Amino acid sequence: MKRTRIISSRTIALDNLQRAPNITAVLTYMKEKYKEYFQHGAEEGEAIVDAKWFKSMVNLRMLQFSNVRLEGDFKYIPAAVKWLQWRKCSLRSLPSVLLSREMAVLDLSQSKIESVSGWKWFWDRRKVKNKLVVLNLYNCYNLTAIPDLSGHKSLEKLILELCTSLKTVHKSIGSLDTLRHLNLRECSSLVEFPSDVSGLKLLEVLILSGCSQLKNLPRNIGSMNSL
Repeated sequence: MKRTRIISSRTIALDNLQRAPNITAVLTYMKEKYKEYFQHGAEEGEAIVDAKWFKSMVNLRMLQFSNVRLEGDFKYIPAAVKWLQWRKCSLRSLPSVLLSREMAVLDLSQSKIESVSGWKWFWDRRKVKNKLVVLNLYNCYNLTAIPDLSGHKSLEKLILELCTSLKTVHKSIGSLDTLRHLNLRECSSLVEFPSDVSGLKLLEVLILSGCSQLKNLPRNIGSMNSL
């Protein structure tokens, strides 16, 4: 009788990782290696990844996650990462160590993030130029406020669409002279917008549709010459 060899999914994942080491292969292998832990320790559909797996990826520039719980010391994420997309992040606040000086795009859409209040402190403490160009907080439904963004001198695009718990927008937004796109669509709890927007000289797109609780528009909205 001919014997049939059964190859486990973990073996296949390891083989794929060895042949083509990339982030997809790493995540697949981690899921298989710790399958039982995933089933009991994670939320439905969420994978758990140890941050130290990225320690040797010194050339990593783009890191994209979705529905992943990153555990361990976040310092292992390479400081040279320019684009971090972490959708459906289950963290309540984002560790400031992830905000490297090279970060240009930060996408936390559909996340449970509640607070980003330590960001200004992080940049002030290091006295470095912030290179963040795009900040995407789409559908971060637990977010109630955004921090002082005055240190973000390169920010061009800010997406807050469907941040349904967002009540106020920090006054620093009115002075972001590099901002070109501001999306607040369906921020249904928003009641207050900065009264002074004289600094938004380059703003081309401002979306406020669905902000049903918003009391007033900026008094000097006419100063936004590029709108």
